[in-house]
Amino acid sequence: MHFDGSPDRLPTQASRFTRLRQMLTRPELAFLMEAHSGLSARIAEEAGFEGIWASGLSMSAMLGVRDNNELSWTQVLDMLEYMSDATSLPILVDGDTGYGNFNNFRRFVQKLCERGIAGVCIEDKIFPKTNSFLGEN
Repeated sequence: MHFDGSPDRLPTQASRFTRLRQMLTRPELAFLMEAHSGLSARIAEEAGFEGIWASGLSMSAMLGVRDNNELSWTQVLDMLEYMSDATSLPILVDGDTGYGNFNNFRRFVQKLCERGIAGVCIEDKIFPKTNSFLGEN
């Protein structure tokens, strides 16, 4: 309950999943704001965005490492947990190349669901990945 007596209206995990699916399938554009921390996620929500893009590039940069899988999937999960706790918006995660293999990615997705993360996308590239802004060699 809030201090004014009104009930808490925090969305359930399922509603985050459903809201992201609706944004991705509707005919109108949906605007997601990049976030890389709990604070930036909260700012995106306060600014009126419908969802959050959790960028691998930004999360890597925030911790001072290169965007080529130097962050482990558990480090990414830790940051996402803070983001999920700080906002009610659905979060779409940059899953890079899936962290090496099917088993790693399956476990990553399970842990994302436990934290209320609405979705993840992966790139069709080799592991370890290179930044998408760099030309292929």
